[in-house]
Amino acid sequence: LEANPKNYEAALQAGWMNVELGRNAAAVTAFKRALVLRGTSAEAHYGLGLAHQARGQVQAAIAEYERVVELDPDGRDTREVKAILRQLKP
Repeated sequence: LEANPKNYEAALQAGWMNVELGRNAAAVTAFKRALVLRGTSAEAHYGLGLAHQARGQVQAAIAEYERVVELDPDGRDTREVKAILRQLKP
């Protein structure tokens, strides 16, 4: 990511890699970088939501998940995101 900070795919992959490794603060940073480069990426919003949720930042996670549904209502992850939202929202 440092080698090419304007590469959306590299930022996205760094986010997912960090989520897998449990490095959620680094994942937040990477997904935010991806969103700077492509703000309408439902996948980056989804990853950011997962990273926020893992860090206990529930309201931030909810906001990201809601953005996923808004951006891609019929997307591949939308059903799962809606299920997560039902669990998180009172």
